[in-house]
Amino acid sequence: MYGPMSGRINRREYWIAIAVVLALAIGLAFTPISPAAANTGITLAWLFVWGRRLHDISLSAWWAAAPMLVMVAIVVAGFVLGGKEMTDAFGAVQAGKQGAASDKGVYEVSAMLLLMVIIQFGFTLWLGIRRGDPQPNQWGPARP
Repeated sequence: MYGPMSGRINRREYWIAIAVVLALAIGLAFTPISPAAANTGITLAWLFVWGRRLHDISLSAWWAAAPMLVMVAIVVAGFVLGGKEMTDAFGAVQAGKQGAASDKGVYEVSAMLLLMVIIQFGFTLWLGIRRGDPQPNQWGPARP
């Protein structure tokens, strides 16, 4: 399941891998590791699992970039459209000083984060529900 990126994982293996990534994310939240390093590691693990599952449905792992690009576009649009209130609210949330930000800015940051979670959850769910290709494909034979 955690071998080379070129393989396939079936739905059962996919959900096990998702559970491991989620457990790892929760565990890292309680360690002194830098949040940036933890987030990078979790994101890479998530992309790895998505890629292997995409291979099972005969799609390139590059399709995992689609939801990531949409999430990046949401962040960019949020900061461009939200302006200074959004930037100030994001900085206050990061510093743990939510009271220093305007209500509008906090709502905008919350809406942006919620939308990103919905996109990630939706893509993860779609990959977990979709049947794999029963025939061998360029990433290997079908897994039982």
